[in-house]
Amino acid sequence: MSIKKLKSESKRSAIEEQVLTNIRNGDSNVEAVNWFFKNSRDYAQQFLIKYYPNLEKFEWDAIFANVNLKFTTRIRNGIELQPGTRLTTYYTSIAKFAALDFVRDQQYRNNFQEVNDHQVIELPAIEGKLEREERAREIQAWLMRIIGNMDQVKVLLLQADGVAYKDIVVQTGYQSEGACRNAVVKGKKKIAEFLLENPESAQALRKLLLGH
Repeated sequence: MSIKKLKSESKRSAIEEQVLTNIRNGDSNVEAVNWFFKNSRDYAQQFLIKYYPNLEKFEWDAIFANVNLKFTTRIRNGIELQPGTRLTTYYTSIAKFAALDFVRDQQYRNNFQEVNDHQVIELPAIEGKLEREERAREIQAWLMRIIGNMDQVKVLLLQADGVAYKDIVVQTGYQSEGACRNAVVKGKKKIAEFLLENPESAQALRKLLLGH
């Protein structure tokens, strides 16, 4: 191994060790970690785009928001990598499965909507006979029972109320507009699936949303 390559390997190892230390200590926004996520995403996306050339930027954003979360969670939970495994390699392996899951989910959603389009609801703006805040609380409670994630419920309600995705990012725990869009898509799919399995709930939901 050349001296230049040896120095490069030593520098990479030092940076990766710093990234591991920062993440395990809960410091996920420091310069070294941000640098790692940016460069690892560039590397992984360059590899994956050959297999998924039609994905839009917001879809890649959603994928890598998920990758970053999984990577960070696993490191904090104490996962041990095989000796000699680079962090970038491990990050890319997570990205491969995340991209595959995302594409499969999109294909399922498209097929689901083609077959059951009349049963996939669009959440309307909250307006009607009941007091706005009272009905909003009822809708929120109903959605929580179906979706089980308060941040995702909040995104759905804000999007239904006409709030722009860039503003939703500010008001929620999501990292990008793409992640918010993905949350809306998955949330509506869960609602549609629930209504297919529980058709008697459709009328009750319609009354709750429209206030009559």
